[in-house]
Amino acid sequence: MSNLYRRINVGSRFQAEIPPVRDTLYMLYEEHPAQLVWTPWKDLSTNTETQQRVKELLDMCCSSLLPGGGTNLEFALHCLHEVQGNIMAALDLILIRGDFRTTWHPLNDYHYTGSDHWTVQEMKVFKKALVEHDKDFQQIHNVMQTKSIAQCVEYYYNMKKLKKFKQCVRASNKKDEGGEISAFKFSEEHKP
Repeated sequence: MSNLYRRINVGSRFQAEIPPVRDTLYMLYEEHPAQLVWTPWKDLSTNTETQQRVKELLDMCCSSLLPGGGTNLEFALHCLHEVQGNIMAALDLILIRGDFRTTWHPLNDYHYTGSDHWTVQEMKVFKKALVEHDKDFQQIHNVMQTKSIAQCVEYYYNMKKLKKFKQCVRASNKKDEGGEISAFKFSEEHKP
């Protein structure tokens, strides 16, 4: 180990090769591949009434008023962008939640966090698998068979935020006198 010493590598063979700068006029004629998916429209930054209506829409999208227990904020903002800020038209798109985008749309195959539908049976199986396998999502996926590993991980972290889910998992670590796991009694009493 005494042979090791620090040194600075100097010379062309230790340097990155930087390509020559392209003519900046090319940038004027090239189309950038990025797609705009959200931009504030006309009076959003100045009109307090519009700001309030948008805030109310976004609050509603995070509530249980909508099918599936609430919609993603990102999806709501994308819908608002699609309809140039028309609140009612955006609400229609949010409620449709189907294939309103064409196949060439840049967000056609985009996955919104928390947008997967889970049946009551899938939730029960997930909780049981979580108790048995802790956070081994590969094993949970093997038990689930209807959801991918990524969907299981996403569901866990989305549900972890809910107080009832945390209580359910904590309770699952305790066994009651009959040998049944308490979490399942809890989940039956407090269905989402």
